[in-house]
Amino acid sequence: KELIATKGDQMEPRLHAACNMTLGNWLRDSSESLSEDVIPLMLLHYKKATESCPKLYKAWHIWALANFDVVSHHEMVEKRAKKAGLHTQSNSAKVADYVIASIKGFFRSIALAP
Repeated sequence: KELIATKGDQMEPRLHAACNMTLGNWLRDSSESLSEDVIPLMLLHYKKATESCPKLYKAWHIWALANFDVVSHHEMVEKRAKKAGLHTQSNSAKVADYVIASIKGFFRSIALAP
């Protein structure tokens, strides 16, 4: 469900990006810790921010940080499962995608920084 204007509407790209970053932040802050329910929607809003205004370094920086936090979340979940003696399916391919997105986002934000 779209919470803010779509591309068909005439919304300023920076405003559209700011709205998506705010929604991503709200989702992130609305729960005590990241969860599998929050992660996809949070990342979707941050990704939309980078797409709305591709030259906005803040959008790329927050996208990179969010992906980094998702990597940390998955590592923590795996570590807890090992400590509890539970066997979990490896998410290494999934985590690798987040690592790559994070690195690309950090480099892009550095390149665009004022």
